[in-house]
Amino acid sequence: MFQDITTLLLDPKAFKDTIDLFIERFKGKNISVVAGIEARGFIFGPPIALAIGAKFVPLRKPRKLPGEVISEKYVLEYGTDCLEMHVGAVEPDERALVVDDLIATGGTLCAAMNLLERAGAEVVECACVIELPDLKLLGLSISRCMIWLFIEVIGPILYLSHYQWYQSQHGPMEGTVAVWLEE
Repeated sequence: MFQDITTLLLDPKAFKDTIDLFIERFKGKNISVVAGIEARGFIFGPPIALAIGAKFVPLRKPRKLPGEVISEKYVLEYGTDCLEMHVGAVEPDERALVVDDLIATGGTLCAAMNLLERAGAEVVECACVIELPDLKLLGLSISRCMIWLFIEVIGPILYLSHYQWYQSQHGPMEGTVAVWLEE
């Protein structure tokens, strides 16, 4: 099954409400770095960073960043990959938030956390829009950090883990809050 956030992005109200939900979660936590994982972390990360007064640090695939970088290899459910970050983008003792669109096996999040921690940052939390619980975590040590999710996919059904809470605080979202599910 393929999951995609396009339907969320096509609905401006639902997209804004999703960003606002993340902002509400992370404001006041003294986060100075929002690190977005290529490519969809670049969609959600910058508006969160701007709203909470943090800098945005892109975590990119190999050879996409100019200048000196540090890199972290990681295992995926179908092979290996690598993330890179500019040297000096993160200072020791900065508090960081990692943002991506979804978590499947945890390999990418773990690599992102490792990069930030190697630079001396404290990873406060990871924020993902979607969790795919059918794919088992690859025995990685991401439990050292809380992962905060908005939507959990259980089979063909979306469990909006924080949507009910959001409704109780702000009223219902207008439009479709969904991900593309394709067998």
